[in-house]
Amino acid sequence: MKSPVSTTDKIRISVQENNQLAVNDEPVKDFEALDTLLKQLLAVKKPVLIYADKSINYGLVIKVMDIAQKNGAEKLELTAKNQNDEKAD
Repeated sequence: MKSPVSTTDKIRISVQENNQLAVNDEPVKDFEALDTLLKQLLAVKKPVLIYADKSINYGLVIKVMDIAQKNGAEKLELTAKNQNDEKAD
């Protein structure tokens, strides 16, 4: 597995229909792993884009947002999408 650490100017977090998490298109095991990874990625301030499947539990999205903010995300963008929708940057 390649590292989701990236030099892009945005961090993309996706919350998929099956409640799977991914950062920059790489799977993340759980919320603890998301927390650890965002500490690294947000050492340099970047906008965070959260792509959430329309069918998932809203509380899961709130938890992801809380973890991002706790780790220094200053700008959060949220996009609701169907699992088959194309991603837009």
